[in-house]
Amino acid sequence: MPFRSHTPPPAAPSPVQTIPSVPFRRLHQVRPGRLISLLALDWAVIGLGVATWQIWKNPWSLPLLWVVIGSRQHAIAVVMHETLHQRLSPKWNASRTLGRLCAWPLFVSWSAFRANHLAHHKHLNTADDPDLQFKLRTAPRDWAFPKTSWQLFALLTKDLVGYGVVSNLRRLSRYSRGETPGQKNGDAAFADPTVLRIIFTLAFISLWVTALGWTSFLLLWIVPLFTTLPFMLRFRSIAEHFHLPDVLTAKTRNIRASWFEREVLGFGPHLIGYHVVHHQWPGIPFHSLKALDQQLSIQSDYEAGYMHIDGYIIGRRSLIRQLLEVRGAI
Repeated sequence: MPFRSHTPPPAAPSPVQTIPSVPFRRLHQVRPGRLISLLALDWAVIGLGVATWQIWKNPWSLPLLWVVIGSRQHAIAVVMHETLHQRLSPKWNASRTLGRLCAWPLFVSWSAFRANHLAHHKHLNTADDPDLQFKLRTAPRDWAFPKTSWQLFALLTKDLVGYGVVSNLRRLSRYSRGETPGQKNGDAAFADPTVLRIIFTLAFISLWVTALGWTSFLLLWIVPLFTTLPFMLRFRSIAEHFHLPDVLTAKTRNIRASWFEREVLGFGPHLIGYHVVHHQWPGIPFHSLKALDQQLSIQSDYEAGYMHIDGYIIGRRSLIRQLLEVRGAI
């Protein structure tokens, strides 16, 4: 079964989109309390990591703290992603407000990310997909598969040893504007208020620095933002949309990973790795994606027509194993 590296033809309609046995109405129900509580937990873990450093300033603990805080920065970005699909409340004001509160500490524009992401859903893995085209334009060799073991190791570790600064500066620049060029989703109705965003950013930095000092802010927020977070985002992006067989119904994967890989290592926090079902039914909130996948898994067309793997680095059918294959099977 041949794998492609990028830019396949548009995906065919899903054969399982109209399965009557799946209770879509129930799965579409949003649970604002769950989303907000998870966001609060993400910040609580970050706070615990920061407190640990303030009490026990052991340099050997920093790599672990960078992984923990980077994974929660990733999780906060996933909560922001939920607000783009209006999964907090039927009212846009609530979703938009929470989305900005997630985006601004990461120094990105919610409206710019929204414009890009909705276009990504509409034009998945085509010449009009802004995510794919940005990757191929800025670093095409990074996104060509398969790779040798050494090439894959070099790719996955480059962000941790300095390239994350470059990749994240590109990302921040891209998502700092009010909209993505060529898209119409970042209009004035959704644009981030510039003055409020500046005030929020300055207040966020000032409160951290006043309470804990510049060293804490730089070591425990900026360093993971430019190292472990880009590493996790790169790995997740590869897992979701690259090195996939051309015969698949949709050019994405479901990563049925363990809680450890998802939340501790930060590769797919808050079930975002269930990406096939997310792309097929973007209106279903993250907390229902695993349940939907389990219900659909009894359908032979679903298991055969989509790519499902059992982990990022752990498992017989892990992403790492698949990325090293020139040919493979679902």
